[in-house]
Amino acid sequence: MINLYELLNASNGQLFGEPTAQLFESFATDHETATVNQLFVALGNSQEYIPQAIQNGVSGVICARPPECDTAGVTVLLVKDVEQALLAWSHDILGKFGTKVIGVTGVAGKSTTIEAISHVLGLRHEVLHNPHLSGKRINIPLALANLTADHKFAVLKLGAEKVGELAAMIQAVQPEVSVVTHIGTFASTEFESIDHLTDEMRLLVNYLSPTGLAILNYDDDRVRGMGNQSRATIKTIGVSGFGADLTAYNVQYALNETRFELRYGDARFINQSTPLLGKLSPVG
Repeated sequence: MINLYELLNASNGQLFGEPTAQLFESFATDHETATVNQLFVALGNSQEYIPQAIQNGVSGVICARPPECDTAGVTVLLVKDVEQALLAWSHDILGKFGTKVIGVTGVAGKSTTIEAISHVLGLRHEVLHNPHLSGKRINIPLALANLTADHKFAVLKLGAEKVGELAAMIQAVQPEVSVVTHIGTFASTEFESIDHLTDEMRLLVNYLSPTGLAILNYDDDRVRGMGNQSRATIKTIGVSGFGADLTAYNVQYALNETRFELRYGDARFINQSTPLLGKLSPVG
């Protein structure tokens, strides 16, 4: 649930006209599917679609310029930068509920990892997660619109799609646990090289305090080295090889499950299985 006055306070925004709705169920970024009880987010060129969103029944709009249409019966919030305003709100709402954030980044394996973490934590706690949303900044507030005081953890996908994007998300959500899945080959047009992409993702590990935890994919050379300068506790996870803190070995793939054994320190766990299929590392 989104409270208008909490959003106003966090974003340092101002009302355009008299507000009608003060509570919203969620944010909407698509004017075609936006509907009643939603707050339409006018990003960039989306400003021109405000009339259609209002016609579809949205209860409010957040935008950077006054709408050039009739806004009677609709709450309109003006802010300097829509995306930054929503990230500021994300920071405040996480602080309000005291929710612990687990941030997941990497080139591949983020959604699967988020699902796995959320399933395990969900056995004992209420967990908010966003595996089906991309790792773009705007999807952080979209996910947190569903946050309540019952959520002990939020497992969030933090993408590194553009230079500086990850840093902004880290500042907004301030993770206490960071997970880096897999970098692999370089396939980005936004970064000059795979080294620059690696440096961007390393920010998620370097941000952590001494009480934080970073979980790294030991099988990826670039990810494994990210813990060298971190103040946090580092744990590595790998498959078949030796050297990781937690290793899956004797991995066997079936049509309905993946079976394996685990080694963690001196402990051994045999006859383990997961319904996840395919050759994936435990991190991704």
